[in-house]
Amino acid sequence: MAASGGGCTTMVYYIANLLALREWYTIFVSLFFGFRTWARNCTGSQDTLDIAIGERLKRFKDLSEKMKVSLEIGKRLHAKNDKQELLLRQHGEFCQNWERSRRF
Repeated sequence: MAASGGGCTTMVYYIANLLALREWYTIFVSLFFGFRTWARNCTGSQDTLDIAIGERLKRFKDLSEKMKVSLEIGKRLHAKNDKQELLLRQHGEFCQNWERSRRF
């Protein structure tokens, strides 16, 4: 269940870096090489980045769905204790935040 902590942060950074690289290709490479050269040489890179970003977002959605199930199971199976409550709260926050982020 480590994905609710550092794993999610790593995934967010990874997606952010892919988005930044995509912008870099769009803005800077086209400035240095001209739009026609950029369009001819970087379209494949843009497509690859779009696929990678879409795949990571799909994985995040999948994680959110699994987290909902895990949260329900955890609530039913585990006796209340501080550590378990914290973990269940983190899972719930992840699911809520994921649903909110999809609206953007």
